[in-house]
Amino acid sequence: MKIGVVVHDPEIIDRGCALLLINYLKKRASVEAVLGGTMGRVAVIDAGLEDVITTRRRPSQSIQDLQAASDVIFLLNQAKSRESGLAFGAMVAKAAGTAKPLMQIDCGGRFVAVLSGKEGEGRCEGAVLIDHWLGIPIIGIVDGDLDRLAASMVMLPGSVVIQVLPGHDDLVGRQVKAEIFQGERRICIGADDLVKRIKILAEDCIILIDLF
Repeated sequence: MKIGVVVHDPEIIDRGCALLLINYLKKRASVEAVLGGTMGRVAVIDAGLEDVITTRRRPSQSIQDLQAASDVIFLLNQAKSRESGLAFGAMVAKAAGTAKPLMQIDCGGRFVAVLSGKEGEGRCEGAVLIDHWLGIPIIGIVDGDLDRLAASMVMLPGSVVIQVLPGHDDLVGRQVKAEIFQGERRICIGADDLVKRIKILAEDCIILIDLF
């Protein structure tokens, strides 16, 4: 699998979120990361990331450049609010006009959005099935040992952690994938509805639900 990453604006680089996400993706696929726009050039140099994030054109053009060699493209940015982040993502997706799956991770607005692809038409509220994701609000299913996440993970506001009986986290995860996501990695569903459906599936083995 090949992943294209477009990094926009210097703040997401300065705060370390861009490198965190790029390194996470590199553990799972081949990644080509580029800078969308010119504002982040100094931040890339200051962070010593010239070999990690190369310079390209504005975000929509960078997405177009990456689409031929990428199976999926991520747009990473740090908006001041959820609303401005969503507006930016929609604008970039429209200008790029790519049919490849395009996902936005906004570390400022604290959301993940599907901008194009099967579930991106019609950016409804979406959910993405991702194992052990870092740096974004999550709905997590963990067992009694917390899957060793507590020491290495910062839970952002909006996250929900559902603790189940020891050894049941993978079982419940498979049920969620099969019965709620129906084998897909992305579906259109609100966070509250997703939590309610998980609670129904895991009712007999839930120990605790933490809201962040």
